[in-house]
Amino acid sequence: MVSVANVAYADLERVRTLHETGATEVFTARRAASAELLVVKRAKITEAAAITRFRDEADLLRAAGAGARAAAAAVAAAVGGAAPTPTIVALLGVLVEPPRYALLLPYHRHGNLYDALHAPGAAELPLRAALSLGADVLRALEAVHDAGVVHRDVKPHNILLADDGTAVLADFGIACRAAELDAQRRGDAPAPAAPSGGVYRLFVVGTLPYMAPECLRATPASPASDAYAAAIVLNELVTGAIPYAGARTSALQMHTVIEARLGCDALAAAVVADALRPDLPDEARAPPSLILLTIRLWSPSPSLRPHARAARAALDAAAAEAGLGAEAGGAAGREAVRDALAARDARAAAAAAAGAGMGEGEGEGAGVPPPPPPPQPTRDAAALAGGAPLAPLRSGDGPSAAPRLRVAGAVEASAGRRGADSMEDRAVLRLHPRGAEAAASLALVLDGHGGAGCAAYCERAIPAALDAALAERGAAAAAAGGGGDARADADAAADAAFAREALRGAFDGAHRGWLRSARVDDSGAAAIALLLTDSWHGGRAALHVCAAGDCVALLVRRGEPFLVSRAHVASDADEATAVLARGGTVRAGPDGKARVGGLIQLTRALGDRRLIDAGVSAQPEVATVWLEPGEDDLVIVGTDGLFEAMTPAEAVRIARATVRSADMLARRLVTEALARGSSDNVTALVLLLSWC
Repeated sequence: MVSVANVAYADLERVRTLHETGATEVFTARRAASAELLVVKRAKITEAAAITRFRDEADLLRAAGAGARAAAAAVAAAVGGAAPTPTIVALLGVLVEPPRYALLLPYHRHGNLYDALHAPGAAELPLRAALSLGADVLRALEAVHDAGVVHRDVKPHNILLADDGTAVLADFGIACRAAELDAQRRGDAPAPAAPSGGVYRLFVVGTLPYMAPECLRATPASPASDAYAAAIVLNELVTGAIPYAGARTSALQMHTVIEARLGCDALAAAVVADALRPDLPDEARAPPSLILLTIRLWSPSPSLRPHARAARAALDAAAAEAGLGAEAGGAAGREAVRDALAARDARAAAAAAAGAGMGEGEGEGAGVPPPPPPPQPTRDAAALAGGAPLAPLRSGDGPSAAPRLRVAGAVEASAGRRGADSMEDRAVLRLHPRGAEAAASLALVLDGHGGAGCAAYCERAIPAALDAALAERGAAAAAAGGGGDARADADAAADAAFAREALRGAFDGAHRGWLRSARVDDSGAAAIALLLTDSWHGGRAALHVCAAGDCVALLVRRGEPFLVSRAHVASDADEATAVLARGGTVRAGPDGKARVGGLIQLTRALGDRRLIDAGVSAQPEVATVWLEPGEDDLVIVGTDGLFEAMTPAEAVRIARATVRSADMLARRLVTEALARGSSDNVTALVLLLSWC
């Protein structure tokens, strides 16, 4: 395990962002001169209460972790040999260097349970492995509840997979002391105030598909609520199906694509009023005692749910009934998990090797569209509301010497009215240190449709492809040696062309890779990526933009918004003409909006296997904007859920009325879009530019 004795924030070398919200940022890092990774969970301190929440999370994690370590030691004493990994994530250290507050946690290379179950290439777990992981979750809840804590967000995303095959419960960010929740239920203590209207969903405690009915009725959570969530997870382990994925509503929701999935409000109402639960496994897959345990754990009445210790004993009995031995976990169960993870990794390696050789001829690559032709430069776009053209963005005749650029950034996202079960947006923000050789800051926003599969795939594939391209460029630059400012002036255009080609190649690779790897998933994604370069071009800063779909980026220059990308939608005359030229059709859908084939508003997107023949293209538009020192100070990137609720000018007015903090501005934009009634997922990514 990584040693963090006397570690300071400045000692950490950032490697990769794992997750970011308005409240926290999670990234991998390593100590200087060390190759071993750890995870840093940094709290974003935008109010005094955030410091209290940070300290509470550390305290609750320590309390629950002590019980988990004691339980692991007891297992080792009982059976001999090394102790299994504790089922609560270890707290390696706490960094308090105002304004920086961070938890240091171990890195789990196998990732989380959600990806193990549902990422491309995942396969159904053997029953022994599924029961072993379920037993670990229940064992973790024993330690949590024995410590007087309620987790409140038990779900596969918060369950990590250790090298020895143990499931490890993580993320105590919304955990709470059971005594405080009991006092709220009795009325002895006030419940936390919650806003009303469209903002309320930003403050819902928990994740909807795993929330117990009493929590959906605004009753404070309890250990029984965690037991309910464990039942949903256990059923997901055994069936391999995302909870409620098959639930449908008769009322069509007219968003980017026409769909009929059960939304947030309808799902919550069905869980509470109709006792809707995920589909159970059939008896050929699970013994009757396991099905009975699941039904008891997700009972509508909290008093009828067995506590975690009793549930684990019942799970052991189910394992015995299935002929898997006297306990659900144990060494045999962990070995089954390790075998399943090894098989997954082997499939991923085989798919990567197969993909590297595809592109020509028959076989597995057949049916994947050829690479798109080089796109035309992006033209000036129209304003998102009202159709009034924005003033042209003038960047001079080319790059000129400029002061150095400093960048701060943040991203905020909300499922909005569509509900947590329909969250399809993804985003990546990576800010590189100023002056780093061959480095570029990356801002990537993805708006999935027809499911989150394509967006989640591109979230990983596009940054990986850009990393490879940038590493190759860095090696070539080092071999060539420096040439001073004269060389930089001469090669600035070539550098910009390289950036555009790298972006175009990353988009095309992600599109084709998704079509190869997910042959039964027809989801797609609008995508926009920005590469912000400073140390290239002799220190001249540039913004390289690549877009396919209706995610939009705007640059604020001299206080005015200018679009640096445009929405690719069927209502745009040029885009409609291009669809027709590709052999597709454009006609009004049931909502009266122009749609390709009457189905989708987008004319360009990644993925969308079944819509390619209808005329949807994966060809992105690319452009380079040379930044003007002292005149360019803000970039806003948003999904259509953001800009359907506000114009670019309104977004800038909101920014000017908000303190100049990237975290607070991103949150303010999303909150404002929801308050204005945005009907879609909402993501806002903000870059603050300053010059020195």
